Amino acid sequence: MQICKGFIARVIGTSVFLMALGACERDSDVTTRPRPGESSRSSAAGSGELRPGEAIFSEIAEEVPAYAGHFYENGWLVAYVADSTQFGRARAAVQARLASGRLGVPFMIHGVVTRMASYSFHQLSNWRDVIEEQFGGRITGFLTLDLDEAHNRVTIGVAAGQESVVEKDLMQRAVALGVPAEAIRFESQSPVRRTAGSARGRFSYPSTLQSHADSLIGGIQIGYVTSGGPESLCTAGLMAQLSDGSRAMITASHCSGTQWGYDGTNTQYYQPDNQYSAIGTEGYDPSPGTCPWYLGCSTYRYSDANIVRVTTSNWRRGVVARPAARVTNQSGTTNLNTTSPYLYVIGTADSPIQDMPIEKIGRTTGWTYGNVTNTCVDYWEAFYSRLTRCAYKTSMYNDHGDSGSPVFVYDGYDGITVYGILFAESDNRTSGWFSKWPYVVSELTGGITTSLNVLTDVTLSGAPAFTSAGMVGTSPTFAWSTVTATNSSAATTYQVMRSTWNPWTQTWMEVNYWVTNTTSTSFTDTSTPETVWAYDGGTQPASCMEYVRYIIRAYNAPLSATSSAIYYEGDSNGQCQ
Repeated sequence: MQICKGFIARVIGTSVFLMALGACERDSDVTTRPRPGESSRSSAAGSGELRPGEAIFSEIAEEVPAYAGHFYENGWLVAYVADSTQFGRARAAVQARLASGRLGVPFMIHGVVTRMASYSFHQLSNWRDVIEEQFGGRITGFLTLDLDEAHNRVTIGVAAGQESVVEKDLMQRAVALGVPAEAIRFESQSPVRRTAGSARGRFSYPSTLQSHADSLIGGIQIGYVTSGGPESLCTAGLMAQLSDGSRAMITASHCSGTQWGYDGTNTQYYQPDNQYSAIGTEGYDPSPGTCPWYLGCSTYRYSDANIVRVTTSNWRRGVVARPAARVTNQSGTTNLNTTSPYLYVIGTADSPIQDMPIEKIGRTTGWTYGNVTNTCVDYWEAFYSRLTRCAYKTSMYNDHGDSGSPVFVYDGYDGITVYGILFAESDNRTSGWFSKWPYVVSELTGGITTSLNVLTDVTLSGAPAFTSAGMVGTSPTFAWSTVTATNSSAATTYQVMRSTWNPWTQTWMEVNYWVTNTTSTSFTDTSTPETVWAYDGGTQPASCMEYVRYIIRAYNAPLSATSSAIYYEGDSNGQCQ
């Protein structure tokens, strides 16, 4: 099935917070990544096809022609711009979409940084398309192709061991078509491998990700057997309720008898393996689209995901098993946390941003995390006959059996925001590949359902709102409204977070510093690092003033809601305009 064309996180203690935008804009003259000087621009142009994963980039580039894409770096959203006179326009365009929620960022950032680029988004996308149309799927050792926002280059993945031959050949061909040599970078890469595993290895909860669970939840081991053949193992991704109210499970498409093809009752699923009763059969797995001639392949899809019709009544929507530890750059434990055995799906997100943090839970390597290293990557496989379009590469550790794992951003407590479904690994298990959630939904809602509800049923009544504020001497004091939860017996707690601006250094001394955690709805702060004298309301003071900003985050496992900001003002450094 073909799709129609058309966090940024800061962890404070163990938490990830959403920060109010607009207060932390700045420009940067520092370039932390290599960037050669300007070269002559090429007139080479590709097909002009709009990739769904790049729609927001294309939209901003139409508004700001010098814009070159954005990515995450050390708590900031960095926007590359090829013309310094357009820095302000580019920052405003990205900031507006961030504030409106269109970028789908469910976590805190400091603000938007603009940085000088060598090439614009339109230049890079044209050159990327030219390379794909002319050489994609036709040169042995040419594995992947990416418009690389963080490097401001077209990045080509070359099979490890073939670099000396393939890179020279591709560079000569690309330059002959008018693509500047400086606009191309190469990465050595092992072939991408799908990660289904071989077998084999109460409501209470299972003791490990690989043991029997009395209730079907995400992240645990499943087995599947096709037409009496040998059993293979994968990971249950997300429990989903379909539009007709029926129960379903989302996992990887290749965790079935036919990758990108419907098997029906020929593929039977079990948990954790076929020593136990069957849990369902394949419900929907759309056939791939036929490749246009210039892609150098026979068939393609944007996601590796399917729907399993769940026949067991023991099923929990919006719940994922929580291992006892989360790790990076290695395999983690498959033992479950004995005091908090579950994570809850509190949201789904749209487009992952390059270099943002990302996590997964799988039956083989447990809870691992890393970063999104490449976005919207095309890669060819199966002797270049099959193309997976716009896949997302990460530095999450994974191995065989982890296919189907839910990919998400963690809120530091009990909640996760879903970004997609894991389906492959490369680079000796250190790189995990996933299909982003909008592609999964788009390809799986064209058959047996019109919707996939994977969210928890816990809800909050709203966000905390400040009801009073003032000063007790030089100590800020404030109160806020109560937030209640449904379908939860836990008490709502409130996190008071403080950011402190130093006008003499023009820097933040603190950014969303966690002051206290309380079940009360009022607080007096006697520990501000800058002396403040007056309550300033909801308006941010001038940058020449010392000031303190507060926000309140209500939390009731697994949901949170954040207030607007209030400010308290201190002295001036005398530089106000």
